[in-house]
Amino acid sequence: MWIFLSIVAFIAIIITIILLLPVYIIVKNDDDDNMIIRYKLLFLTFGENPNPNNPIIKAVKKSVGIDIFEKQNLEKNLEDSGTVATAKDTCRVLLSLLKEVVAILKYVTVNKFDLNIVCIGEDAAKAAISYGTTCAVAYPIVGFINTAMNVKKNSQDVNITCDFDSKEEVLDYHLVISVRIFRLIGAFFRIVFREAMYASEQVKNQQDVASNSGRQPDRSEKPKTENHNKDNN
Repeated sequence: MWIFLSIVAFIAIIITIILLLPVYIIVKNDDDDNMIIRYKLLFLTFGENPNPNNPIIKAVKKSVGIDIFEKQNLEKNLEDSGTVATAKDTCRVLLSLLKEVVAILKYVTVNKFDLNIVCIGEDAAKAAISYGTTCAVAYPIVGFINTAMNVKKNSQDVNITCDFDSKEEVLDYHLVISVRIFRLIGAFFRIVFREAMYASEQVKNQQDVASNSGRQPDRSEKPKTENHNKDNN
């Protein structure tokens, strides 16, 4: 008995440790300005981007409802349900995802955020306009990151400059964020639960519609009542 309890306790400790581990998400651009996304857990780093045709990836997308954003599914929904129903369903999934993203942001830690932008233009005036527009977009994003997430000290290096002599714009970024596994798992299961409840309600509504449409009114009751009244008279 004690051996069994010891094994259960050991397994519980291991699971707890795993759930408390942080997952690192690395977003950066390569030399060809292509976005690269990597996921790191302990010493394991997972590919640049998950294969969208992988059965596991497809199952995850379907379970949380984000497969609705795929082109073929959008076209099918538009054909089957119409524009209004498709728009409502798409907004419902999007709001569900945003709700979890907003809830989890306060638990996200920014470990590294490097941003280097060099603005250019055909002349000084256009370069200055490009610089002003870039700052108007970039700095609110930086402010949002600092407000919504936990930013480690000295983890940011944001540099936006204007070069009147350069012939090529520069955009380099490197973002490393981390969040504990149990936060992601909790958000995942909440989304799955909402999608399952919605699917169950849809099936129930379809069954009710089918049941009501298949029910025929009994027209024999009225004549019987009328005949009964005539007999009483």
